[in-house]
Amino acid sequence: MAQQATLETREAKHAPRTLAEQRAAWSRQAREVLGGNRAVESMIASALNPAHRASHRVDAAWVSSTAVRIRDTLQASRSHWQRWHVQAEALRQVRGVELDTADVDRVVGLLVDEVLTTHSVPLTRSGDSVEVPDSLRRSDGSSVYTVTGSQLFTSPDLLAAEARIVARAGQHDGMVAPSAAVDLAMLSSTANGLPLNAGQAALVREMATSGARLQLAIAPAGSGKTTAMRALAGAWTEAGGTVLGLAPSAAAADVLGANIEATADTMAKLTWHLAHPALGPLPNWAHTIGPATLVIIDEAGMADTSAWTRSSTSSSLGAVRSVSSATTSSWQPSVPAGCCATSRPPTGACT
Repeated sequence: MAQQATLETREAKHAPRTLAEQRAAWSRQAREVLGGNRAVESMIASALNPAHRASHRVDAAWVSSTAVRIRDTLQASRSHWQRWHVQAEALRQVRGVELDTADVDRVVGLLVDEVLTTHSVPLTRSGDSVEVPDSLRRSDGSSVYTVTGSQLFTSPDLLAAEARIVARAGQHDGMVAPSAAVDLAMLSSTANGLPLNAGQAALVREMATSGARLQLAIAPAGSGKTTAMRALAGAWTEAGGTVLGLAPSAAAADVLGANIEATADTMAKLTWHLAHPALGPLPNWAHTIGPATLVIIDEAGMADTSAWTRSSTSSSLGAVRSVSSATTSSWQPSVPAGCCATSRPPTGACT
């Protein structure tokens, strides 16, 4: 459908042109866009003679600070990484530094070693426990029976954030919705043409009555997590609480808010304000968060670990209860909120 829409709405192709005719057309378009011949000549001169950029001096301090930036970049989008991920980001970092071509590989190697040895924590062993003869070892001493660069790493910050998430899930001192409110919400869902199956009903009842400060719903795509969250929001509101939705993107927040019939916004907005209190006040809806608030985080597996931790465990939010939903396909070790490198659901998960 997208391809058909493109074919039906794009402008028709022009008639065949010679190279001279095409160059003349480009020149005419450039003058129209830039405002005349002088502007075109200025643009060409700027492109052919770029301004000299002040280059950073590559020394031990630069290597150390750049390694920290690489680590921060990786942990913002991944729960763990391999040597190749670090090397790719190191190559991006050295682009802005004037280096001889012969020195690029050496500087990248220094950055990779600094990130992996100083700012990363190994999650897997670098080799197997079987002793092999020298003839079966590579030049770096590793066994030929191991996959080069396959060792997994994470960061101390991610491990600490994941530990706080698990600890939060082990707390059961939050608000509890009475069974009558849950039953009424399920009846209301059925009356509105959205009856809950046994799994959805069990999920709603468990999350509404457990008192857990953090819970996670893990289920396949299309299994009805959104419908269950709608009923959960209804039960919570019926019990006298308030509901807030958080999602990874603005579009997803709009959809979530419409489904649970409550205020919803992006997780990034909340976490940014929590991390930068001096740069702006919290959004108005954030001031309403309290012990009776249920925060529903949609697609938690798509959020980075740090943001999920701040949204669920920040002391600024008080004794708020948080429930998160994730599809089984997104809740894997490679996604940002992968809870380190474990393939098992974390504490407090409802599957």
